Amino acid sequence: MASIPAHDAQQRADAIGGRLTALFDRSGKGIGQVCPWELVVFNDLSEAARAAAAWIVADSVMKDRTGNQPAAYGLWRNAVLSGTKLAGDDRAEVLAFAIPVFKAAGEEATNALIGYVGEWLWYLTTRELPPEADRTIEIINSPSGTVTDSGGDGIVVHRLTGTEGEFSFRLWEMKKFTADPAKSSDVGATIRNAWRQLGTSGAEYLAMMSFADKHLSKDSHAFVSTLVRQWVQAAPSSNAGVSVALDETAVPQQAFHLSHTHFTSHTHDGALAGLIIGIDELGEFAQDVRSYVWSAL
Repeated sequence: MASIPAHDAQQRADAIGGRLTALFDRSGKGIGQVCPWELVVFNDLSEAARAAAAWIVADSVMKDRTGNQPAAYGLWRNAVLSGTKLAGDDRAEVLAFAIPVFKAAGEEATNALIGYVGEWLWYLTTRELPPEADRTIEIINSPSGTVTDSGGDGIVVHRLTGTEGEFSFRLWEMKKFTADPAKSSDVGATIRNAWRQLGTSGAEYLAMMSFADKHLSKDSHAFVSTLVRQWVQAAPSSNAGVSVALDETAVPQQAFHLSHTHFTSHTHDGALAGLIIGIDELGEFAQDVRSYVWSAL
């Protein structure tokens, strides 16, 4: 259970513009590797900062899950911030959106929930990145609707600046890593398995992705209609990435240096990228996210 009330966490979040990246440092690693990577960690380890981050994730997830039914999101948010519980039809309506991911309140965070929260950390910290000199984010898909969906975990389509209708994309596989004394304590095994998964199933993941809910320009629609072809041909416009969420104490000094030996189909410059998101007590953080969701239920 989050120790800071949702209203206080929301006020702290609003003070930083509701931006998760205002609470994190992002630094480049593995410079010169075939697969460079970035490290994202809290720049403020205070309880208030963690609460604000958990609130931003919880609020973003519920807004996304309610989708085209904003009344349900309004019911949930107003109840959480006022410290009241929903009842009757209101509770039943909001529960339908919350329970597929967050299950029952008070239960220990499952591996699936931790992984799902890790996907949202990737999504929010990526979505909030400032535009790059040579590209801007055209499309970024939010994480899947349940914690057990099969398929690709994330995709980013970039529009290349200074060109006419040219794009590139990166298909991301997201993992969580929790140290287990009975198993390997090396995050490298998790990274290796993610690359192999992209290598064997990347085309299938892309085939399963839908952009029907996006308002696409004519040229970007034409681009996403050929993603699978670009992938199987290892076109320079198709790229791959692996993101791992883990406890900050498990952040490695070296990572992704062998990625090109596990994912061998794409060999052009910039084809591979890595990301590690470190949060102290990741499992407890996932529980805090869930507790904010359930505080209205």
